[in-house]
Amino acid sequence: VYVGYSFQWPVADPVLVTSFGESKFGSFSKGIEIKSSSDDVHPIASGEVVFYRADEIGSKFPSPLGNFAVVQHERGIFSIYSHLGKVFTENYKITETGIVGTVGSTGLSEGKALYLVLLDGEFEQYINPLLSLPPLPDLKKPRIGSLYFVKGSQRLEVEKDSVIKTGIYSIQVEIKDYNDNGGYYSPVAPFSISLYINGENKKNIKFETIKLEDGKTVLQNSSDIIYGMIYESPWLYKVGDFDLAPGKTQIELAVKDFEGNESSRIVRITVSE
Repeated sequence: VYVGYSFQWPVADPVLVTSFGESKFGSFSKGIEIKSSSDDVHPIASGEVVFYRADEIGSKFPSPLGNFAVVQHERGIFSIYSHLGKVFTENYKITETGIVGTVGSTGLSEGKALYLVLLDGEFEQYINPLLSLPPLPDLKKPRIGSLYFVKGSQRLEVEKDSVIKTGIYSIQVEIKDYNDNGGYYSPVAPFSISLYINGENKKNIKFETIKLEDGKTVLQNSSDIIYGMIYESPWLYKVGDFDLAPGKTQIELAVKDFEGNESSRIVRITVSE
């Protein structure tokens, strides 16, 4: 229900600097961070301002989001505009041409940028905003770096023709996506990661929705994933634990960004007794 580019970008000339699900301050990023050539922040669609926080600077109760505003839209969708410099709240009913506030750096931020979050109130989950925003120009493929097999305290960097002993290994891979949107070259997380062993699809990870379950932040996939299950460190992803039997084994990784650019890497190894 979210796909179809039904929303507009909240700022002019948007440049993506943090993607949904990315490792940020030791947790999943529940939205996207955007830089802009303009200070004005518009709502992604018409709606009603249902909550806001202003004048965060100097507050005795600082908020990680800084100055922010929440707009409610149709179908129970809420958009949250964070780290604002100023918040404009004269009109609670707001159209797409209205101004919510200005791009700022209040709260827990790493510079002047807008942090946009989409929340589905009906299903109580965070949505990747890129599912509903117009596509950004991007021709760069994600970069697949080192591939590691980890067993206990043993970490092996695996290349073609490597020989490893049989056993259960955590497969970990370095991935960075350098989009060329707006000339900004900070890496962001990919949209999907797929792993194949001897041609069989073993794991699919997609950064589409995040939900809070039993006090934990969960990335929803075919199997729910908490932060520590996928991130060894920023840009080093745990793809899964696998029992490797003796013999010739082919490992293939396929990584896509949100604009459909795809990279793949194939490594053939020998698993010994």
